[in-house]
Amino acid sequence: MLMSSCPTPHIAFGPVLMALALAGCSAASTRSSVLDDQKSLLALQDQWAAARVRRDVPFLEHLYAKEFRVTSLTGAVVDRATDIANFASGDLKPEQVSDDDMTATVYGDTGLVTGREFMKGTYKGRFGEFTVRFTNVYVRREGRWQLVAHQATQISKK
Repeated sequence: MLMSSCPTPHIAFGPVLMALALAGCSAASTRSSVLDDQKSLLALQDQWAAARVRRDVPFLEHLYAKEFRVTSLTGAVVDRATDIANFASGDLKPEQVSDDDMTATVYGDTGLVTGREFMKGTYKGRFGEFTVRFTNVYVRREGRWQLVAHQATQISKK
């Protein structure tokens, strides 16, 4: 009787099938994780809008990364301390901040949120209202998303 040197198919393919199944689970888990991160970033964006209207300095201090920078409508760069001080002092008093048309994209531990934002309120006593297109860059650090950079371009009124 001749004996085959080939293993039986279920033994040979078992590890391959297991690896493929795990890879599929990993890919599904990764997709789910990315979707969860995107939802978290969009929710965080809404929370940031509300916090600015409330002038919630502790929220801003927690959200902003140490190296946070704002590139303003005029192209000026404002650092973390100055931005927070504008809210704390009452120099900046938003009455309304509302975002729409937002998209969140995740690249590992970096998140990008783009959208449109309507703002109305006062800065140093002068009233203004305008709509901007914004890009916000977040990094996942210390187990949470932190805002690193905010850039806005005013949308001209037609």
